[in-house]
Amino acid sequence: MREYSIFSPMFWVGETGRKIQAKGPEATIVAAYLITSPHSHMLGLFYCPIEYIAADTGLPYQGA
Repeated sequence: MREYSIFSPMFWVGETGRKIQAKGPEATIVAAYLITSPHSHMLGLFYCPIEYIAADTGLPYQGA
């Protein structure tokens, strides 16, 4: 697991962040989770089944 990550404030106000937010709250939660996931490492590569996302975020399987 990586020691740290940077979660830019531009996520919320940038072009990509706005497009993600337009997809709904589940998309925003999953995007934020993937950026900050404990299953990734410094290269941003990781194995992350949908079950992990659902369990860690509290979203139902379909929302994850």
